[in-house]
Amino acid sequence: MSSTLRPRMGLLMFTTPLGSSGTPYTIPYTVYIGGYAYNQKTSKEYSTAILSTNPYTYIMRFMNYQMPIQGTPTGPALQDVIDYFSQTQPTYSYGFQPGPGTWQDPLYECPPYTQTCQAAPCAQNYVILMSDGGWDIPDCSVNSDPVQQAFFLHTGGPNGSLRSDFSGITIQDLYAIYLGNLGTQNYQWNSGYGTVFGQNALENIAYFGSFEPIGSVNQSDFPNASCTDNTDCYGPAQGSLCTAPPQVPNTFFSPNNASQIKSSLMNAFSSIIKQASSGSSVASISQKTQQGSSAIQAIFYPQKIFDNNTQVNWIGYLYDWWLYSPVGSQTVSILNANTQNYLEPQSDYTLNFVLNNGQLQAQEYLNNNLVNTMSIDQLNPLWEAGKILWSTNPQNRTIYTTDGISLIPFTDSNVSGFENNLNINLTNDNYLCGNSQNCTLNTAATNLVNYIRGNDLSGTRNRTVTIGSDTNVWKLGDIIYSTPQAVQYVNWLDPSQSFNVVYVGANDGMLHAFLAGQTQNIDLPANAVAKLCANDDASCPSNVDGYAPGSELWAFIPEDSLPYLKYLANPNYCHIYYQDLTPYIFRANGHVILIGGMRLGGATGSAGVALPMSNLGYSAYYALDVTNPFNPEFLWEFTNPDLGFSFSGPAIIKVNGQYFVMFLTGPTNYQGDAGLPLNAFVLTLNSDFSENSVTPLPIDPSLHSAFGGRLFTQGIVDSATGNTIAVPFGVSIQNGNTWSGAVYILLTYNYTDPHSWKIIRIDHTENPITAKIAHMSCFGKTYIFFGSGKYFYKQDDYNPHNPDKLYGVDLTNCLSGGNCNINAAHSSNSPCQELNSPGNGLNSWKISLDNSETNGYLKERDISDPTVTGQNVVFFTTTEPTSNLCGFGGRTRIWGLNCATGAAALDNSCPGYVINNVSGSLLLQTSTGAVTQINPNTTFTKNNPTTAWQQGVSPETSTTFVAPFSGQAGIIIQWKKE
Repeated sequence: MSSTLRPRMGLLMFTTPLGSSGTPYTIPYTVYIGGYAYNQKTSKEYSTAILSTNPYTYIMRFMNYQMPIQGTPTGPALQDVIDYFSQTQPTYSYGFQPGPGTWQDPLYECPPYTQTCQAAPCAQNYVILMSDGGWDIPDCSVNSDPVQQAFFLHTGGPNGSLRSDFSGITIQDLYAIYLGNLGTQNYQWNSGYGTVFGQNALENIAYFGSFEPIGSVNQSDFPNASCTDNTDCYGPAQGSLCTAPPQVPNTFFSPNNASQIKSSLMNAFSSIIKQASSGSSVASISQKTQQGSSAIQAIFYPQKIFDNNTQVNWIGYLYDWWLYSPVGSQTVSILNANTQNYLEPQSDYTLNFVLNNGQLQAQEYLNNNLVNTMSIDQLNPLWEAGKILWSTNPQNRTIYTTDGISLIPFTDSNVSGFENNLNINLTNDNYLCGNSQNCTLNTAATNLVNYIRGNDLSGTRNRTVTIGSDTNVWKLGDIIYSTPQAVQYVNWLDPSQSFNVVYVGANDGMLHAFLAGQTQNIDLPANAVAKLCANDDASCPSNVDGYAPGSELWAFIPEDSLPYLKYLANPNYCHIYYQDLTPYIFRANGHVILIGGMRLGGATGSAGVALPMSNLGYSAYYALDVTNPFNPEFLWEFTNPDLGFSFSGPAIIKVNGQYFVMFLTGPTNYQGDAGLPLNAFVLTLNSDFSENSVTPLPIDPSLHSAFGGRLFTQGIVDSATGNTIAVPFGVSIQNGNTWSGAVYILLTYNYTDPHSWKIIRIDHTENPITAKIAHMSCFGKTYIFFGSGKYFYKQDDYNPHNPDKLYGVDLTNCLSGGNCNINAAHSSNSPCQELNSPGNGLNSWKISLDNSETNGYLKERDISDPTVTGQNVVFFTTTEPTSNLCGFGGRTRIWGLNCATGAAALDNSCPGYVINNVSGSLLLQTSTGAVTQINPNTTFTKNNPTTAWQQGVSPETSTTFVAPFSGQAGIIIQWKKE
């Protein structure tokens, strides 16, 4: 079972007195949902000290303790489940006692045995029934048939809910595990005495407890036939004992031995987890990139239904839309490509993405009038990479992996070169054998390679879907946190070699490279302002070397991801992360270098997430030379047992022509805990950017549980020498359940030996810092900007009484060898006086965020990188996640601040530090998918530094600031949306 997706479980065991002559009752040893053990007979509560490490301890103990005994009171057992969920007195002795709103209530999450609980009516509920099926209590007539209770549980009864205080409370699915094939007991008590009839009964119970859709089956469909053969009733019987259901649901299991019982339970648990983690087909916009007149948008679906009711889980889309900014205007619009590859603002509809009833939709506008609201599938992008890849023959794809030295084609003919790294176990991973009768490790490995390339295999997770009249495999996986990065390749001598390529990581195991094409503004028809071509050649070709815009050029699978590929093919696949870090791309010495990573993918070893095999599978970073985007070159792959997750991303450091890459220790589990000492890992690179050596640098020996925030920077650069002189970064420090933070700065002193560098702490903060520390020139001084906050899981409510803060610090004096200790006592009320005080060498300001935790939200925090502009204005995007267990997302706003004073951007009260106008606009997109355009000059005032709250959680990267159209050739601006 997944170590991070742990369903809350309880246990109820039912029997009848010896001889089946008495009233059925619950065996007193019960476990309430949540793992809370209780002896109903003695009212004894059991210790919860061990539940934090294993919440299923008492379930396992009680099941192992209880000897199997006679009786098959299936109906009474299910009735007690009804009583439990409806919080009414149990019908039978020793049943679950009601306690609405307490730990005894399955729809509340509580600290153990307390009344301080939080309602969770959105929780999905499931029942697993284990029995020989031969029900006989109180008799064997249709009136006692347990299908009635199964149907009631699944439909919620006549009111559609098992509860009167919450609507829609039902049991999503009832799983039935038939035990009638087990045992060799005597004839009288042989559970196989009524084998056929008991199996019929449990198949019916699973059928009436799990049918979909609701309404397709009703009570008139209950079985009512009679039978007189041997059953547990020793004579005539009726109902489900006598008739098989119309079809056997996939919630029914019939094991023949103990091993198969375990497999049945695991399959049921896996199915439950999968449904709980992908119960909604809400599309989440993860990231977006814009380049002049083109916008790239990534969307993922936990589940999506295609034509002919074909469906698949965890898939990704990558759209290209027109992006239009009229000359002389600060407005930016996304347009639907109604006129194919031409941009015609008078005909192409302006798009606004919105979330309606949990579904991502697009509103189409023409001349500011709403024309249509439709599914995103009905729109006309310039191209969509997922569908293009869906139609691509798997054999025509170029996919690489690596042996740690060079790239290796990821093909079945090369499988022997990396077969062992796939970590296949034929016993546990037999789904990889397909229909093979004599499956070998090589057969399974070959099947896995072909599956990853895009060939579905019998017995594996299905990805085959129908679109129109064609049926193919959907190959692009979900893109969640990896921001698509576009690179502009320019060849002034050969326009056919000038085009754009988009790089993005996906949770299908791969980093993908897609041809984005090139926009042109020559030889246009009337009303058109641009056209999309494959490259910049005047003929506007439709493809480059056979690749049309939107086509996958190649994909890459890091070596440390290989052991996890098999899970993608598992028919019970839930979800794990693979290549989920934003690629970082930089140019140096004529090369284009890409650094990618797994983010929260891979393992952290003994510190958190277990390693799948010896010395392989750690969360890792990797580097590729993509100077020639059609022919990438492998440079290196880096990980370390003390690295944790590859969360921080890289800092590129250049000193006297020598290049280095620095990473920081990351969190060690999916809740963002810190389980390792804080270190920096510095890779010294050769002239071809391959790895020369690795230098671990302890940052602070006193910090045994800490991790670094995001980097994604080339540091503060000396404009005279081109050297990186400093890299500031934030840190999250954990001490039990208490969190704090710190700001450190790495100073190179122009040394090429990392051992000669110095890392010093310049500030301590009350709360952790996970976002990037940005820097820019602020009224001629070098400032850094950062905020505190973290958000790794839904109820991440650290230090609720300590407000998070936004900071601005002048580092000019520090970088010149002066004081580097920040005076944390400054607030945004005093900086103006200090800025005008001669001799003051270190100015700073801070702003406290809202920590009232009212209106259903947790405290306000900064989890997004600051947006710097070069116009003496800095923008912070802050968020308040919902505090409701059943809520979605949160709310987000933007702060527009004067970089020197921390006052509102347009505040004019500090002479010499006044901003009269901001040239440009902001594009904010939150987790809802809605895009909000913000004009700083009209949104912010001299007394108001914030926007109104927008629905949704903010992204990790900065909100996009779009400068006005200049009429000159632009460069690619990164636009992250999540």
